[in-house]
Amino acid sequence: MSKLVALLGIVVSLCSSCQTKNTIYAKELEDIPEQSYIYAIGEKGSPEALSCKLARFHHPETKKSVSILGMVHMADGSFYDQVHHIGLKHDLSLTEGVHGKASVSPHHFLVQYISSYYSRINYYNDLVPQNLYLRQGGKERNADLSLREFSKEGNIFTSLMQLISLPFIIVGGEINNLALYTKYQLSGASIVNSLKFDELSRNRKLLFGHMRSVEEKDHAILPGILSSRNKKLFEVLNEELNRGDINRIFIPWGAAHSADIERELISKGFIKSSRDQWLTAIDFHPRQKQESRQFYIPLLAYLYKDKNASEHSFLLAIIKGFRKDDYSSTSLLWSLLLNQSSSDKHYYLSILPRIFDRPVLFDYSRTASKKQFRALFFINLEWK
Repeated sequence: MSKLVALLGIVVSLCSSCQTKNTIYAKELEDIPEQSYIYAIGEKGSPEALSCKLARFHHPETKKSVSILGMVHMADGSFYDQVHHIGLKHDLSLTEGVHGKASVSPHHFLVQYISSYYSRINYYNDLVPQNLYLRQGGKERNADLSLREFSKEGNIFTSLMQLISLPFIIVGGEINNLALYTKYQLSGASIVNSLKFDELSRNRKLLFGHMRSVEEKDHAILPGILSSRNKKLFEVLNEELNRGDINRIFIPWGAAHSADIERELISKGFIKSSRDQWLTAIDFHPRQKQESRQFYIPLLAYLYKDKNASEHSFLLAIIKGFRKDDYSSTSLLWSLLLNQSSSDKHYYLSILPRIFDRPVLFDYSRTASKKQFRALFFINLEWK
């Protein structure tokens, strides 16, 4: 089983947006290195929980404060409930999440597969995905790269490497999923609750109990995943710090980004304002069910529903639908055949993919201030 898990090492590590080196364990919180933002608490080989750090900083001259929380992108629902309430105590949350409209590229397929893989491994661990479960914590601003910006980080050799790697990542991921699914069903976890909790504990330790210390380097097949995204965050942070109406900023980003964010704050004159707080993200000995329902058949279907959101995904997310609060989206063929999304602030529809940011057939977008229709690469109409 460990060999199967190793095949998807890149995907699991991207859960906290990190690459790895030495295993991270600490018997007590006091044993954790100062710069770490994610750590396994307990004895080596028998961890009790995976925890994430909340660090608070303030500027002695401007009196502004910034809080950094190292995030993991799938966790117990109770962790995201805490994150939500922390966000409410700040004037603004600078969120992560590469965003924007899809174009045909190996980079797009790689990101789409990794995203769908995240969702499906929640089933064996009874965890919830951050993008669905976490409620908005007050005012938020996405401070991450757009898909268009992110895809430009590499070159033709990067695209070739992504294209070559993608089949191996998919095959390795699905072998891993089939093995975990078979193991889960044979354990009786889907029938008997006591067996379920024992199996969940084993799976959580297997997949997350071997977390390793963060190596702050971009990955070869996803260049810019740390450095360029951090640079974009710092640009947005500077902009918000210069505003007179923003005094308390919250940055809940993947744990691999957090040490660099801390160094950026210190370089601007910020200092620690209180002791670090460690939040339990994943309990390795669960004894109660999550407030969510999940259904999964390998390769065919994944269904998810909680009190805030729902998702249905079929055939490795080739067909996918998503709803959260007032936002909903539908996509076919990883958003290339059909991409539709709507909220109270916007509507977007595209048929067939975009190439060089231009629609092969057409796309239509509508906001409160503008409507736009584009078609056949060169047609572009805008009106209010």
